[in-house]
Amino acid sequence: MDYSELIETVRTEHDHQPSVEDQVRAIAIVADNGFAESQSLSQADIEAHAEDDDVEFDCADARPALDNLVDIGILQRSNPGGDRTYVISERLDDIVNGEFEETLRTDREALIEHIKDDDPPEEPENVAVADGGVTVRQVVAEALEVVPEGVEARLRAGDATDQREPLNTAVDAIDDHMDIVKRDTYGKILLRKSGYQYRFSESARAVISSEGGKYDQTHSEMPSGNNQDSGRQH
Repeated sequence: MDYSELIETVRTEHDHQPSVEDQVRAIAIVADNGFAESQSLSQADIEAHAEDDDVEFDCADARPALDNLVDIGILQRSNPGGDRTYVISERLDDIVNGEFEETLRTDREALIEHIKDDDPPEEPENVAVADGGVTVRQVVAEALEVVPEGVEARLRAGDATDQREPLNTAVDAIDDHMDIVKRDTYGKILLRKSGYQYRFSESARAVISSEGGKYDQTHSEMPSGNNQDSGRQH
């Protein structure tokens, strides 16, 4: 498959744009991973494929290149999920729309259980943490900017929507602390928009299909993004 004509179009139409080489990279990635089955790819998919191939974008991410390729009709963009927001449980690694409150309550209480289990015994002679270590309660209290005794109340304050951010903040603090081992009984609750999907336009597919099999030569000329003159800009 030869997409050199598409690359020539990009370099002719967008030679003044900082993302011009990123547009070339995006064409190569979409061709590699979506052309044959007319598959749609998200921006995250495209960036993941780039990372797998050790390809870097000159801009901060692939979005400027994708927007510009849509503008000149090489890619077409769709939003099959509309404006829907997905609730994702990090613990379950699954979408939990409709089970948000139950999932959050389960994770919140599992986190609180970890905090309490890690508290030192109440006997006076054993109050200090051995070897000057830190407790889960102390880590979470610092992250939530509350006194250690107020951690449970802070995590349970308000409704489920109010509790999501403190839960996520606490989980991040535990994950990031080198002396604390996070349990797998709780995790963050994430919100994700459905996002755009990208594929070659019908006209672009027609150009590629009519050009024949010069793919290997064209692909070998794809810029990797390691050019020292490339600036990280939009």
